[in-house]
Amino acid sequence: MNRKIVSIIRSIVGYSWLIVFAVLGIGLFANLEAATQKIGINQKVKIIPKYTGGEVVDKRSKANYVRLIHEPVDNFIQVDWLAEEALPKQIEEEIDLNKDGILDLKVIIDTQDETIIYEKLSDEVTALMKKTSLIELSFKASTNNKDSLFFYKNKEYEEIQYNEGVSIRILKRSL
Repeated sequence: MNRKIVSIIRSIVGYSWLIVFAVLGIGLFANLEAATQKIGINQKVKIIPKYTGGEVVDKRSKANYVRLIHEPVDNFIQVDWLAEEALPKQIEEEIDLNKDGILDLKVIIDTQDETIIYEKLSDEVTALMKKTSLIELSFKASTNNKDSLFFYKNKEYEEIQYNEGVSIRILKRSL
């Protein structure tokens, strides 16, 4: 009989601990952000610029899209074209990558065929980066114009949801 009572008491204590820690665990995760702010821990995750393209240093609004130029990261500069609805069939632009008043690159992007024609206008540009370079952990120049375009859907920038986007990464001259 004593063993049965001890067994029942152990079961009650065990289940009580389970309930207490389950409630604490759920409460902790539900309020994790508030709790970390109170104790001074900054738990925001930062993705390295090599994958995001770095901070945006130039934003230009066009008729059907927005063009973003990112700050240089390692050997490349990323340029994005984002549209709230659909990208135009063709994007044609001359770009000054470093705001020195000298045009560095002319691009013609066919968003339907997913191709790009580009012309280097300054020594600042060496090539377009192959889109698999980040997976391969290298900075390879593209040998095929389709291989240098990054197309994506549903991207958010400055709290605006863009339906379509395309990016290129321009390999730049090393200093």
